Amino acid sequence: MRAAPPDGPPTARSVSPPPSWSPGKCSGAGTEPYTDAQFESVARLVVAGHKVTGLPINRSTVVVHADINSVSRRSDPWPPSTREARVRRVISRANAILRPPIATAAVKAGDTPGSSTRATSSA
Repeated sequence: MRAAPPDGPPTARSVSPPPSWSPGKCSGAGTEPYTDAQFESVARLVVAGHKVTGLPINRSTVVVHADINSVSRRSDPWPPSTREARVRRVISRANAILRPPIATAAVKAGDTPGSSTRATSSA
């Protein structure tokens, strides 16, 4: 990682990933070139990058080719009409991996470990 700029913490443009982490590349063809498995893999790579760099996972730090080179790669990896929705999908999944939903359980007085309780419906 490069040193932080003198005026503050590292930014997406001032941080180089260390040799142990590098971004991935997915490719495909058709109207939906990425499969669900590829979206999942990219989200997991984003999480790995977050864990290494400490950068937040948001649209400022998750960039695609078109963000860096909008001349010759303006439709890479997706055409402009669908790009933002697909990048949001990756960001949303990456954040969900980092912060899984919290499960709650209702416990009544007298419940013991291993005892089963039957869920009731108010229908």
